[in-house]
Amino acid sequence: MKSITPIFLILIIIGCGVWLFMRNASKPAPGETVMHSAPLKCTACGKSWAGEIGEVPGKCPFCGEQTVWEALKCAKCGEIIPRITIPKFGATPDKCPKCGGTHFVFPEPKDLDKP
Repeated sequence: MKSITPIFLILIIIGCGVWLFMRNASKPAPGETVMHSAPLKCTACGKSWAGEIGEVPGKCPFCGEQTVWEALKCAKCGEIIPRITIPKFGATPDKCPKCGGTHFVFPEPKDLDKP
């Protein structure tokens, strides 16, 4: 029984070391953009859908252009508009291009085009 205890402790220490290494290796580098799900809008073809995006602008799966941004919905008229951002600053549109509304919400799945 005495000979099993040191081996067991060594295995626990090695296991903790492997876990810490894997945990730190799976984290993104500081400042790196993380892929996340969001409502999206392509400014080239006008399609809107729910998908994953990391760096913006992203590539559109429909038209192939590098013009995909996160999307917002005008609370007044329901228009889906791109949330064009400036890197490291984040921006919200000043007004809706369709009705001039200034209040925006996140679109619901029913508001987006079907993929």
